[in-house]
Amino acid sequence: MSTVRIPRNSIAALFMALLFAWVDASATSVRETSVAEMTNQSAVIFEGVVVAVRAHKSGRGSIVTDVVFEVLDVIKGSVPQPRLTLEFLGGEIQGAHQSIAAMNYPQLGEKGIYFAEAIDRPLINPLYGWDQGRFLLRKDHGGVERVLTAGQHPVLDVQGSASTFFDTPRAAAQPSTGVANGVRATAAAVDAGLSAGQFKQRIRNLLGVAP
Repeated sequence: MSTVRIPRNSIAALFMALLFAWVDASATSVRETSVAEMTNQSAVIFEGVVVAVRAHKSGRGSIVTDVVFEVLDVIKGSVPQPRLTLEFLGGEIQGAHQSIAAMNYPQLGEKGIYFAEAIDRPLINPLYGWDQGRFLLRKDHGGVERVLTAGQHPVLDVQGSASTFFDTPRAAAQPSTGVANGVRATAAAVDAGLSAGQFKQRIRNLLGVAP
């Protein structure tokens, strides 16, 4: 009886294909998180501006997109250098493209407040709750920086509602709408939102940090 041997590179290619198929299928539904959960579970929360976005092949053979932030303020955790690089799975390089469903990459020049689940290990999306952990900063007509959701809706308030995922682990996870539980947003003009300073202080309050 003959034995069929599959080359190692073919096995690796098959594994990566199955991995990407699983990612594409599973990432279409991101679990809803809460402000309290994001604040408690994120390794680093920071204000920053995107200064570079570049896609390349990783050492694992997948396409990844590196987003480089100039860190302006650290709300939680520590950042070893003034610039922080977060790696997102997927992207486009010459002759190849890897699309990840529900993935929105921070854009060059974007300024915001980011909840990073981890900065020292690869994740599909390093932001906690994906878009839920990404808040944009825009100046209003008076020059005040206001906070918006990743979907560009002004944030009116954030409340430290409990995490149903950790407190009741057997409860069914709810799919995210792109906004964390405890974030109150509006479709009104940007002038209506919290200022960057107000938003950051609310997060520090949840962390128990005095003004």
